Amino acid sequence: MITVHGRPNSSNVAKVMWTLAELGIEHRRLDVGGPFGGNKDAAYLAMNPNGLIPLLIDGPSRIWESNAIVRYLGATYGAGTFWPGDAAARSLSDRWMDWGTIYLYPKVIALMAAKAPEALDKAIADVAAPCAILDGALADSRFLAGDELTIGDIPVAIHLGRLFRLAAGYLPYPNLERYFQELNVRPAYRMHCLEALA
Repeated sequence: MITVHGRPNSSNVAKVMWTLAELGIEHRRLDVGGPFGGNKDAAYLAMNPNGLIPLLIDGPSRIWESNAIVRYLGATYGAGTFWPGDAAARSLSDRWMDWGTIYLYPKVIALMAAKAPEALDKAIADVAAPCAILDGALADSRFLAGDELTIGDIPVAIHLGRLFRLAAGYLPYPNLERYFQELNVRPAYRMHCLEALA
């Protein structure tokens, strides 16, 4: 059985847990990191030298880095739609996966950290640019890489609950709103992204 090491309220762990749930893969999760510790123990470091979470164990495979884990799960268990077979189509999913991590994630973190009114105003203004990009990309498709959920949606969509909660009323992006509402009806998304990351 696949084992995931990591605490459920980590956005990087949420990527993996949501992916496993969407693909219907039997698994177990062990509380590691944050208040649970364990990620600096010698046995853990032997599997993941960074000492970070998540870590996925699948048979002899020891995989760390959340995007690498999502790609592995997609390629191994979700070939076809979740992991597009066509290289060009898959590259679109890959682009969104990296974009979500590199471009959107830091803006959402800044929004979460903003406490003073002027800091919040700046954070909301800063997150508007990636929201506009997402809104444009979603104008003609249900999901980021087409009409089916793919690996590209995972690192972007995990942040939308926090984004809409913290910037409610400041995000006039109807396609992004529609996308978020469509994700909300997916039980796996609600459990691993909305509830775990609340």
